[in-house]
Amino acid sequence: MANSFTALFDSKKMVLVVSLPNNDLEMAKAAVEGGADAIKVHANVEHFASGKAFSSISEQSETLQQIVQTAGVPVGLVPGASTQALGNDLSDFIELGFSFFSIYGHHARAELLSIPDVAKMIAIDSSYTADQLAAVNHLPVDVLEVGIIDHKGYGQLLCVQDLLKYRAIADNVKKPILVPTQRAVKASDVPLLHEAGVSQS
Repeated sequence: MANSFTALFDSKKMVLVVSLPNNDLEMAKAAVEGGADAIKVHANVEHFASGKAFSSISEQSETLQQIVQTAGVPVGLVPGASTQALGNDLSDFIELGFSFFSIYGHHARAELLSIPDVAKMIAIDSSYTADQLAAVNHLPVDVLEVGIIDHKGYGQLLCVQDLLKYRAIADNVKKPILVPTQRAVKASDVPLLHEAGVSQS
């Protein structure tokens, strides 16, 4: 069943999901004013790109609740970087009313795919095989986040090889594909990403 997050992919050619570098209400408002269609916040994780460490959902509950209730766009959670993610925090996650979660497939316990009324965005890195990606079509995964750039390549310009990799994945995955801006993506790159089968960034 579509929720406010998955509905975006049916109504828009490109969807902009902004990952906040800090769980801050004013920052969330600025992201929406800047054109964000959805927002990601974090808990129980050290975010590599920003270098910021995020505490548990319960420790941030007041701020997270403010963001979810006032952002005006779907808000999702990156719940951690281990198979324990959302273990003790699951009830808090559901109570706060997040629209979706975003987590690497190798960190996501299988039972997370059974949470009702929440969109499931599963991330991959470069270790996933073509057969594994094709199998996504047969699981209750709503969006595939394709984070395949090695950390050493963060911030470098998008290259044709990147586009070829995205296109190869899009040809095998019949779900919306989101590409995090691990590269220094310019406005002129967006049409090329779309041609490569990426409908979100």
